[in-house]
Amino acid sequence: MPKLPECEQRFLIAAAKDGVTLVPAPNYDWIGTRGPFGLATQSGPLFDTVLEMAQALDGYLDVMRSPKRTKRADFDLIHEPTGIHIEVDEEQHFSTHRLKMLDFYWPDIDYGFDPEEYRALCRLHGPRMDRTGWAAKDTVNFGPRSRAKQRAFYDAMKDLVLPAMGMPHVIRVEVIDREPELAWALNRERISAALAI
Repeated sequence: MPKLPECEQRFLIAAAKDGVTLVPAPNYDWIGTRGPFGLATQSGPLFDTVLEMAQALDGYLDVMRSPKRTKRADFDLIHEPTGIHIEVDEEQHFSTHRLKMLDFYWPDIDYGFDPEEYRALCRLHGPRMDRTGWAAKDTVNFGPRSRAKQRAFYDAMKDLVLPAMGMPHVIRVEVIDREPELAWALNRERISAALAI
């Protein structure tokens, strides 16, 4: 079982105190450094959208096509009885690159969070997040100073690809200026309703 970062661990413990059992989520071969080329099919609307997202972030498509340096994207939590993933989004998830990715979301879909709220948070926090040392780390599939791009790309893939694979929508919980325990308390009813418990 993978070790969780502190924020996700505290969120898990807060949920457990209310009788909701969450565990670290597995990772999947089809969401990671290969981007669109890691998907099961290399055609159709989902492939086209993910490819366009990679291109919008200046992704290295030649690197993504190659299976030599494959790394899976990390997921946060899962409620195993329902298969619902819960992503606990700290401030690094709210960059200008994430704002760009939200423009690729398909309309009229009930995502496990409010995309408009996330757009507002990206506009508010994005310029500062783009300048952090964390965001400046290099990645193999987006190049120099591209960690924020990769994070935004993986988040969007999770939101779009999981439902296309027949899995429930990801539930997202923003944890920017609040403690994980408070984030759980504020989202408890929404999550419990989604889990039907």
